[in-house]
Amino acid sequence: MALFYPPSFQGNLKKKQYFEGWYCKHVSPEPIPTTLAVIPGISLGQDSHSFIQVNISRGPQIAESRYIRFPLTAAALDTKTFRVSIGNNHFSLGGMELNISEPDFELSGTIEYHNPREYPVSLGRPGIMGPYRYVPAMECYHGLVSAHHELGGTMSMTTPLIQEPVHFTGGQGYIEKDWGKSFPSSWIWMQANSFTSSENQEHQQGPVSFMLSVARIPWIGKTFTGFLGYLYINETYYPFATYTGAVFHNLAVFPDRVTGRIMGKGFDLEFTALRDDGAELTAPERGNMTRTIKESVAASIELGVKLTGQGDNYRGTSRAAGLEVSGDIALDS
Repeated sequence: MALFYPPSFQGNLKKKQYFEGWYCKHVSPEPIPTTLAVIPGISLGQDSHSFIQVNISRGPQIAESRYIRFPLTAAALDTKTFRVSIGNNHFSLGGMELNISEPDFELSGTIEYHNPREYPVSLGRPGIMGPYRYVPAMECYHGLVSAHHELGGTMSMTTPLIQEPVHFTGGQGYIEKDWGKSFPSSWIWMQANSFTSSENQEHQQGPVSFMLSVARIPWIGKTFTGFLGYLYINETYYPFATYTGAVFHNLAVFPDRVTGRIMGKGFDLEFTALRDDGAELTAPERGNMTRTIKESVAASIELGVKLTGQGDNYRGTSRAAGLEVSGDIALDS
């Protein structure tokens, strides 16, 4: 049942004013990582079509994006598992195969995904939205596919800024998704799972992954600011959201950074996300891909975590983080 497996296709091609997209992020190994974010999706609106959207960064200097249109009939979407094809481009929990060829923009190759950390679901929490997933006709739904997986393979790139193969073996991957009618009127989104520890972490095991979304949400004729996200550390998910009772302190948005502190069950974390200009992406409005936003996939996130009751602390930095700040947003008082 699609409700209990958010990674699968949640809609149908007969819907009106509807979009659905999967955000697949790939970070090559250090020292200067190349980040390749690829979004396959569909737009059902005044000009229905399928698409692949690409955002590429190499450090803070290189940032470029491309929106590639396909006929709606080019999309093959599975309602039972995560399996998406747009033309001759294929996406699943096993990996991604791209065959994109435009006059000045070519991507070809396969990147394998190993050991994906899927988000656990239950009757009370059918995905990261928790009980809000049961609410019909919300403006936008969010799903987490894999908080972290290891990568293998090479992607040949011929773009205005990169003209060489990029080797992803030994890198890190991440997948999430959104579906519904429109993105919120304003939001903050940040994500990182390519962390370098800044001190000796004797007890930390496996990867560290972090995602936070803060958005202005329409609700019964009014709006409220809600948040959701997770911390994944020591092979354990620590979800936090408005519905979990987590407490969000001191959200502050400055021209050069976003800061805050979140206290939830079992953890206390502080973050500083350093902003950069990023690249332009296209976002949905009533199913139509007509909005223009800015997203960085080479932002920096500094994370400090205390696992309460365990005495474990973690500090780390990711310089291949995703970051979007759209519109003005503040926590409700």
